[in-house]
Amino acid sequence: MPKPFSCRVALAQISINPAYTDELVSYIQEPAFPGEHDKTGLFSISGLEEVGQFQNSVAEKYLMHLSHKIESIVRFASSDGVELLVFPEYSIPPEALPLCQALSQELGIALIAGSHVVTLSDASRQVYQDLDLTFEG
Repeated sequence: MPKPFSCRVALAQISINPAYTDELVSYIQEPAFPGEHDKTGLFSISGLEEVGQFQNSVAEKYLMHLSHKIESIVRFASSDGVELLVFPEYSIPPEALPLCQALSQELGIALIAGSHVVTLSDASRQVYQDLDLTFEG
């Protein structure tokens, strides 16, 4: 008779800005979220150098905040014996994936990092390539 398999699983439901990017807006860079039919927000004037710099600053500070949150959650889950930790879709931006990989390897915990559109930007594709997570297609 096969030996029963068990795995301690946890889901991390965290408060985040969606790791969503399209041709108009990156919610990581956008502190103001327009409505469904509302075309307001910084993305509409992001061509101005000062606005672009501000957006990059928002993204950098947000990613630093989110990275601390991710690390705290993963370390807590690992210390509680969790073997598989799942983050929801759009919760982990590509810039945080190297941290997820490093924590997974360090702590021996499997992570499902609910991310974003894999092939949307060259920068996102580069993160996947650097992590050896390439896809043929």
